[in-house]
Amino acid sequence: MEFWFGKIFWAIFAPSHLAVLLLIAFGFLDFPGWMRSFFISFAAFFLWMMMIFPLGDWALLPLEQCEENVQLPLTVDGILVLGGILDEEPSVTSGDAQFNSAADRFIGMLRLMKNYPQAAVVYSGGSSSVKFPDFHEADAIQRVMDSIGIDSGRVIFENRARNTMENVERTQALFSAKPGQNWLVVTSAYHLPRALSLFRAVGQKTHTSFYPYATDFKSPQRFRPEFTFDLPNNLAKLDMAAKEYVALVFNRLVGRSHEFMPCGMKEERL
Repeated sequence: MEFWFGKIFWAIFAPSHLAVLLLIAFGFLDFPGWMRSFFISFAAFFLWMMMIFPLGDWALLPLEQCEENVQLPLTVDGILVLGGILDEEPSVTSGDAQFNSAADRFIGMLRLMKNYPQAAVVYSGGSSSVKFPDFHEADAIQRVMDSIGIDSGRVIFENRARNTMENVERTQALFSAKPGQNWLVVTSAYHLPRALSLFRAVGQKTHTSFYPYATDFKSPQRFRPEFTFDLPNNLAKLDMAAKEYVALVFNRLVGRSHEFMPCGMKEERL
């Protein structure tokens, strides 16, 4: 139920969608003149600002730099890679895995597997698609590894998680098997605050510590007070950032996490 609610909510309230919906609603429906003028002007001004300024980069920057100064542990017991690196429809229709802009998570996994040969490795990813619910990303990644000669036998593939909370729920038995372990969470840099806040809240129960491994940075890692004239890219990045902030607030309000932004937190065993 929550999965579907999230899809419907974000289809309406993603900043780019909301701006267009406001333009349509107040442009064609019968609202009082002052109200119509106000909201049309507001939506048009928002789109104009997004065309000129890199608001998406500015919104992503705090998320991507949240965990940049955290020191990794000397001993790594497990590597947990979060899915979301394949374009589902092209992967299904072509019959072959089609990577998206988050593919650096896969590269990060391979790098960490080499650096920590004794660590357990878990890849968690099902289908986040409403159109292709039977697609299992983890299975597709396993086939990719086998096809290029990488030993997939070392990796535990969890193929049902549809979102970040389900990543936590469906891997909990694996990272909680031995209390007191250190695990690396591999995901996109902007997604790390949300993922870590959820994993750490659950990990406290088993004294499991989670550390960030950031991949595929989307922003230039510096504040840029400049004109960009790139509306599609700016809108996409703002939608991306807004989703993370909304999810961080929601998870904190419902008690799934113990902090809004876990920036620079040093894990302490309870």
